[in-house]
Amino acid sequence: MNLRETIERLVIETSEDMKGDLEALADKFAKAAQEVYNEWEQDEEGYSEGYGSGGICDDIADKMCDVIYEWTNYGCFTRYDEYACNTSIYVYDTETKQLYNVDISPYNYETGGGYTWKKIPDVKFESSMVTVSDYMLDYDDYIDEDGEIIEH
Repeated sequence: MNLRETIERLVIETSEDMKGDLEALADKFAKAAQEVYNEWEQDEEGYSEGYGSGGICDDIADKMCDVIYEWTNYGCFTRYDEYACNTSIYVYDTETKQLYNVDISPYNYETGGGYTWKKIPDVKFESSMVTVSDYMLDYDDYIDEDGEIIEH
């Protein structure tokens, strides 16, 4: 980590603006997603050795949690939403009882639905693709009183 990155990390770690912290990491989320996307190989029918005919949202979410762990002191977990057919991340702070969903919509980089997705060619991920949504009202539905993640 270079000096600039060290300073950026210290600023985020000492910040009290969780949403601002997450928005400040948008470039890093986009870069993490780009790495997963760049490794995704599909044939003409949309089949991949690693993913079958499925998409990459699970791996993108995992890499985005890695960004959280590297750059913040927040907790992070991934969750699949069967209605959106997408896995995204939830970032939380047990001390302040804050919870945010951070996502890059799969429709930015793949087409399809359910468990059948096809890669959109030549996608370049940008920070503008990252959404940060407030889930504070749902905090108790996701995190128990001991600070543990509630499985759904």
